[in-house]
Formats: sequence, C-alpha cells, structure tokens
Amino acid sequence: MAETMTSTAAALAGMDEGWDAFHGRVTAIPTERLSSRISDDSWTLKQMLGHITAWHDLAVERLAKFASSGEPVELEEHEDVINARAARAAGARVAHDFPA
Repeated sequence: MAETMTSTAAALAGMDEGWDAFHGRVTAIPTERLSSRISDDSWTLKQMLGHITAWHDLAVERLAKFASSGEPVELEEHEDVINARAARAAGARVAHDFPA
C-alpha cells in the first residue's frame, strides 16, 4: 500500500509540475494572439485551449466514475465529435473564460 501511495504522490507531483509550466506558458500568450492558428490549416490557440479543457474535464469525470465503481469508463461519444464540439465552443469564449 505504501508503494501505491508513493506512486500516486509522485504522479500527482509530476502532474502539478506539468500544469504549472503549462499555465505559465499559456498566461504569457497575449490575448490578441489567441485567434492565431497553431499552423497552417489548423486550430487556433483558443480552440486548442478549449480542446485541452474539454479532455481534462472528461478525464476528471471518467476517473471519478472509475474510482467509485472500479470499472473502466468508456467515452459516450467518438473523440472526433468531442474535439469538434470543443473547437466550436472555444470560438465563443474569451481569454478569462479559460481556467487559471
């Protein structure tokens, strides 16, 4: 059990480090650049942030269900549907709508 706790603590610490670095980079992006495309014929920065937010939220929901049931939780929709909805929804958002 101690090994699991250490592994969990290490995983959470690594995630916190990653999110801190990510947050720092995202907040450094000037608001006016959020409409810029990541590359030719791709999503905008705002759409990519919406995509990350959508999948983060889905992961949290699925992990909570898994923790309570012990059973794997399948996606309710195809990932392309989820991605398209996230990109559309991000278009209407402004910078302060995204989680800090």
